[in-house]
Amino acid sequence: MTRRDPIGRQRGVTLVESLVALALLALVALLMVQGVATGGAVLGGTMRRAGVEEGIEGAQALLRERITSA
Repeated sequence: MTRRDPIGRQRGVTLVESLVALALLALVALLMVQGVATGGAVLGGTMRRAGVEEGIEGAQALLRERITSA
């Protein structure tokens, strides 16, 4: 944001404006990191559950086979 003095010279951004912009960028970065971490945790839980389900399905198939053959 450039501002003009009454004389017509341009001035740069103030320290407060810079600090607010940095704080907002830090907040956005923090939210993004938390979102990625949460997504990774959800993916890990889903993969573990899929592994458990595969084990259960295998056990069921084995039991069906043995019961059928008995």
